[in-house]
Amino acid sequence: MLDLKAQLAAAGIVSAEQVKAFDEKEAKAKEAREAKAKQRQANQGKGGKDGRGKNPNQGQAKGRGKGGKGSTSVDELKAMGRGEAYDRIRKIVNHSRLDDKERTIPLPDDQTFNFVTASGSIGRLYLTAATVASLKSGKSGISSFMSNHGLSHCVLPKDVALELAEVFPLWLRHLRGHEPIVEVPEEPTEEVEAQAQAAEPSESSES
Repeated sequence: MLDLKAQLAAAGIVSAEQVKAFDEKEAKAKEAREAKAKQRQANQGKGGKDGRGKNPNQGQAKGRGKGGKGSTSVDELKAMGRGEAYDRIRKIVNHSRLDDKERTIPLPDDQTFNFVTASGSIGRLYLTAATVASLKSGKSGISSFMSNHGLSHCVLPKDVALELAEVFPLWLRHLRGHEPIVEVPEEPTEEVEAQAQAAEPSESSES
């Protein structure tokens, strides 16, 4: 059975030259589509649309404290004033944290995860089962940071938590394989004790 082009040519509606030109154009278009499909498959095999590959941790502050907008190295954070460092770390935390900062009350399926604070007391976070599993496996850690409302705690990827700990060692509160540092209060000196005794009311003054 003749195809439509052959039927049109036989009926004299189109010429043989027109049919040939159409076939050649269609063949070139098919070749272009096939080449484009092969290129797309090759790019996907390299891990990215443009062939450069996609970072599996893209979107996280990975490597020297990247905070989404540019990057800040540990050395740069150490060189900053305390207020500026707090502000930059807040941006890193907001970009990288694995827990839900908007959650103010625990949900029914949340799990309680306890940790030791820098003062030695017990702190707790209410986390999803997946986040708890990440902490237990050592893929993430709990870090302190200075929020706009004071000292807070969050869950960060392991590398980010370790980098912040290079700047503020007391901020690393939980990470598998790492012992958290507890701040030990200094013992009062003899001078401080003498001042405290002098401030106490004497027996004569009480009578």
